[in-house]
Amino acid sequence: MDSVVSGLNRASRFIRGRLGKEVDLRNTPTIRFLADGSFAEGQRMDRLLASLKPTADDGAEDNEQEE
Repeated sequence: MDSVVSGLNRASRFIRGRLGKEVDLRNTPTIRFLADGSFAEGQRMDRLLASLKPTADDGAEDNEQEE
């Protein structure tokens, strides 16, 4: 992933130039690419939640009796 981000940052001047030609802006902003770790963090959270097992003291039995 670092090599992809590095490559994109090296090409950012070119991308900025193309963007400036396509988008009607007074000034084209500087472009900087960063790695996004949120997808990996979301997968980790999904695994943690999937690994949870209901216990007797979690109130699940109480909810069934009330219905």
